[in-house]
Amino acid sequence: MMMMASRLRFHQLRLIGVRPTCCSPSRDFAAVRTQKLQLAKKKRRLDEVCLERFQQYSRTYIQSWILQGKVLVDGRVVNKAGTQVSDKSIIEIKAEIPKYGYPLAVLLTVYSNMGHHMYMVAEKIRVHERVSVIERTNLRYLTELPQLVDLVTLDLSFISILLVMPAVVKVMKRDSTLITLIKPQFEARRSQVGGGGIVRDPLVHKEVLDRIISGVEQFGFCNKGCIESPIKGAEGNKEFLACFHRIPVQELQPEEAKST
Repeated sequence: MMMMASRLRFHQLRLIGVRPTCCSPSRDFAAVRTQKLQLAKKKRRLDEVCLERFQQYSRTYIQSWILQGKVLVDGRVVNKAGTQVSDKSIIEIKAEIPKYGYPLAVLLTVYSNMGHHMYMVAEKIRVHERVSVIERTNLRYLTELPQLVDLVTLDLSFISILLVMPAVVKVMKRDSTLITLIKPQFEARRSQVGGGGIVRDPLVHKEVLDRIISGVEQFGFCNKGCIESPIKGAEGNKEFLACFHRIPVQELQPEEAKST
């Protein structure tokens, strides 16, 4: 009778969905371990979580902002894209619009675009009769434009500013302005560029600035000032904005006038 009662009790427990007491400890332990593993899997790379939550931005922008310390996780700055974060973490991006949007505010005032971001201009501006779009053209070999320009803005990569200046001068008016972004990572000697393509030495920054400013002035320009760009390069490099005014021929010395 006692065995039958025990079996009956066992079946009754199973019918109402309760595990027999003799088997529950090990099964409960396994269930707890499974739950912990599931929670652990919820942590992912910071850049992946950002891409999922901020789908309007590309991976390049996201990783650049993380590197610059503009991404906060639960109120704290995290500057490594591979940092594991929880799906429940609060992520904030303290960055402004993508950096390639800034030159457009200047380009709207010029007659022709000397940069390489024209494809980002609104279509109604791109097709405007006063805008000439020249694509698939190496600036070094640009010979002419529909008309001479009052203002040139340069944002170059993988080439020195001084290499394009001969072509730039040919399309500028005598009394005109040049605004250029100076990128030490593309102007310094290879031995001066550190790991990840970053130039960290302030002395190298100064050397590059002095050489570029002096070089541009040799083409008949006067430097009006130079500042550190408030926006760093994609890898976190410091970049600089320099403004030059082209000196009218009558103000040049005879030797300088011949060179222009």
